[in-house]
Amino acid sequence: MPLTYEPIATATIASDGQGWDFTSIPSTYTDLRLVVYGRGTYASTTFGGSGRFNNDSGTNYSYTRLFSDGSAQSQRNANTDTFNVGELPSANATANVFGQAVIDIFNYANTTTYKTLLVRTSTMTSTSYTFTYVNLWRSTAAINRITFGTAGLNSMKAGSMATLYGIKAA
Repeated sequence: MPLTYEPIATATIASDGQGWDFTSIPSTYTDLRLVVYGRGTYASTTFGGSGRFNNDSGTNYSYTRLFSDGSAQSQRNANTDTFNVGELPSANATANVFGQAVIDIFNYANTTTYKTLLVRTSTMTSTSYTFTYVNLWRSTAAINRITFGTAGLNSMKAGSMATLYGIKAA
């Protein structure tokens, strides 16, 4: 079986209040996968992780969310200024509890279509959550930069890690 996932970059947050900024992403892959193992600095139990592509802070993002905490829920939101990944543990969660988000970015280098993301997030806190998001970035630009953190894009706890993978066609 050929190797189809290649790590492009890995980063660990050194001190509270930072986020990730993956730049100069090569266009040589078919898709991208961003894996986040993180925790926020907000004074709550959980926070909503989010990101942007190519520094685009316009309201060009939309998402549909499926959410479960024991009862099924869903939500649709159009015209947001970030893509969303769901809840990760935050400052008031159990000490040293980190959550995970797996973000698949399809056809990221194509310059004729909008970009679709599939996100799966799980949070193990005093109240456990599972999220699935389908995000759309309404731009035909190739993605060459991903900024990720929280709603403020830079509020992660020290020790949070992220790895960006390129996926080759098999």
